[in-house]
Amino acid sequence: MILLVVPGLIGWLERDKPLPALHVGDACEIPPATKSCEEGFFAVFAELFEQYARNVWMLAKPTLTLMVLASVGSATLLVLVPWNALLSEVTPLNAAAVSLLAVFMPVPIALDVMFPAQLLHQGIASGYVMLLTTTLGTFSILPAIYLWRDVSRLLAVSLLGFFFVTGWVMAMIF
Repeated sequence: MILLVVPGLIGWLERDKPLPALHVGDACEIPPATKSCEEGFFAVFAELFEQYARNVWMLAKPTLTLMVLASVGSATLLVLVPWNALLSEVTPLNAAAVSLLAVFMPVPIALDVMFPAQLLHQGIASGYVMLLTTTLGTFSILPAIYLWRDVSRLLAVSLLGFFFVTGWVMAMIF
């Protein structure tokens, strides 16, 4: 489903902004080097390491911050939401609430499968097990933030809505 829906959605959203075509001669000339090429290995290595460390920090800083905030938010939801009452019976409203919470929660790899399996062994309705299996780990608030900020707000909202509806439908079917 992701292989068909996501590329189709991106193509539909970007249909008004085609990529510019490049033609022969459009590229700019590369000016000749003005500095001497007498740099030693260790000077080049030091500059490379400095650039690498700067780029890693540029990526790690927002990612770690968002992951910590999302983890604290998810832990808060796990404690404050009355899960026993919410998962006791499959109703459209309960399924919508669980689907919304599950889509927003950032869940590590493997936990997205282990958590629904554990709930199944505890006797939770199979609709909720399918809902959590299809929503946990497929999309969360973290990629939504990156898409919202760097790609397209409409794409971020559309994908959140798609996974919310997919989870809700799975709960209603099963």
